[in-house]
Amino acid sequence: MPAFSDIPALPYLQAIVNEVLRWRPVSAGGIPHAVTKDDEYMGYRIPAGATVIGNHWAIHLDEDVYKDPYFFNPDRWIENPNLPLNAFGFGRRVCTGQHIAGDSLLINITRILWALDIGYKYENGVRQDIDPLAMTQGFNSRPMPFRAAFQAVIVREWQMAVKGAVLEDVRSSMDKT
Repeated sequence: MPAFSDIPALPYLQAIVNEVLRWRPVSAGGIPHAVTKDDEYMGYRIPAGATVIGNHWAIHLDEDVYKDPYFFNPDRWIENPNLPLNAFGFGRRVCTGQHIAGDSLLINITRILWALDIGYKYENGVRQDIDPLAMTQGFNSRPMPFRAAFQAVIVREWQMAVKGAVLEDVRSSMDKT
């Protein structure tokens, strides 16, 4: 089973996690913050105490920063590992648990990919497509329920190993006779 020590050898996995966080941010609307002192941004005066919200959805789908932003493309992080990612906020109010959350995502996704073959669900020979924009609404968002097929690689490999061992026992016993 993959361990944390394996993560540095899996740069594409980090690219997948980054792309998931960019493509469908958990907090699409961002977290409200209060301005501590008068400020100005792009000619707009922002008074102290005003509430500001960083729109993560708009930030992460900015065509000036991310080529073809609506397309899920982990390769963008391999080609340019310095792309900005603000899934955990930014500035002084960045999430203090971002490293724990990021490491948890990495190890969990690594183990899921290691243990399972994931594919489309088929019903009566027809593939059940997944709507990539079907997300819940609210403070935090997540995918709406969808149908997918999960096959345990561990069980399949074990079954193949057992079958192979049984066949080897049969062959061995036949060679002895």
